Amino acid sequence: PFDIIHGQSGVPALLFGLELAKAKKIPFVFTYHTLLNRYTHYILKGKIITPKMVEVGSKLFCNLSDVVIAPTPLVRDELISYGVIKKIVVIPGGIEIEKFTNIEKGFLRKNFKIAESEKILLYVGRLGKEKSVDFLIRAFKLISDKAILVIVGDGPEKENLKTLSSKLKINKKIIFTGFIEVKDVPKVYAEADIFVFASRTE
Repeated sequence: PFDIIHGQSGVPALLFGLELAKAKKIPFVFTYHTLLNRYTHYILKGKIITPKMVEVGSKLFCNLSDVVIAPTPLVRDELISYGVIKKIVVIPGGIEIEKFTNIEKGFLRKNFKIAESEKILLYVGRLGKEKSVDFLIRAFKLISDKAILVIVGDGPEKENLKTLSSKLKINKKIIFTGFIEVKDVPKVYAEADIFVFASRTE
């Protein structure tokens, strides 16, 4: 027998989980991982489903849950602004720290021919509009004579970001690695001097 049902993502699975919890008369806990109203451009370019519609849907579903888990206070506060009245608990995502300790350096410099003298700024993540990597590239232009920007990941905005770096004439200072195997990601972090991240949805 289940003690609780924990919904994570995927509308059909969430609805099934909610109905199952009702049938079993057990609590339904829902983790609201990210601010979904920033992602409507992926659905027919935002022409049918608007951010406001997503906010209303989020409010309704959260209020049907017994408890809502938010990864950050920012997400919690935004859910409250939608009209969510159910209890919201902030639980940040965990990190297996041991995977990132005692890592031998050299992966990035060897595979992408980066000089030892260069400082490395690192972004790791999906290349989508909501990640604001274009902002990182524009900001990096201000210090591009002092470092290399390494962008790890792939996504629909990759070519647009490459075009932007060329337009800003800093393409020789930015390395797009593409997808890197999960097992190698700790090696990537180990070599960075500064991690940069600009997403406003996470």
